Amino acid sequence: MEKRLVLSFYWSTREAPSPRLDEAARQYAPWASLLAAAIWVELLFVTFFFVARQSTWAALGAMAASLWTVGLAWSLYCQYVITRRVEERRLVETAIRHDS
Repeated sequence: MEKRLVLSFYWSTREAPSPRLDEAARQYAPWASLLAAAIWVELLFVTFFFVARQSTWAALGAMAASLWTVGLAWSLYCQYVITRRVEERRLVETAIRHDS
């Protein structure tokens, strides 16, 4: 499956045209959030290091960490939306199978 297509549906939170794409985006979600969190922790560590050394770079580090916080929040939101959508689709499919 095309990685770029899966990523575009993940980051935009749009519903994919096929359940397979949605499932692929759901499987990608924890890894994206984990990577964003790891980079965020590194940025915080560097920022605290600059603040402790009273460096002029501390402001740049704080801005980068702030922007990355927004990115991390968006990643977690995308993960929530896609996981919920996939679970709802599974519930509907299960209900349809039981009704048949």
